[in-house]
Amino acid sequence: MFKRNRIAQKRQLLRQKESELAWIDNDISNFKVNQMANTDLVTYYGQTEKIDQLVEKHGAYLEQLDRKTKLLLRTTLSQYVFMQQICTPDNYLVTEALKDGDFERFLCDGIPEVLINLCSELNGLTVDDAETILEALQHQLRWGNARLLTIQ
Repeated sequence: MFKRNRIAQKRQLLRQKESELAWIDNDISNFKVNQMANTDLVTYYGQTEKIDQLVEKHGAYLEQLDRKTKLLLRTTLSQYVFMQQICTPDNYLVTEALKDGDFERFLCDGIPEVLINLCSELNGLTVDDAETILEALQHQLRWGNARLLTIQ
């Protein structure tokens, strides 16, 4: 009888510990997701003079740019990176990538002036710089300050 009680107590204790471990695992998972969601990194692996100028003018998280402008910039920089593979780097500028995007076809208000100025400032950008900004934009659009908030 004493042995059965002891076994039952140990089983109870084991269930409690398993429950506590499950709670801790859940807490750690939530912490990781929240950390990712609250991080609005501008760059991940490189910050050059050109990127420093961008940050200085538009904020550490490019917070002065709205979601639409960030989406258009991401598309423009993707075009720019792709064309750098085809053209001689000196022959293709970020402003040309913006024009090639032909955004005016579907933007009622036209291309935002801030984007035109931004692309002019980014002329001469290296592919690595562009990829760095693309990563930051992707992060901000998915997790950070430019994410699309929806009610689910």
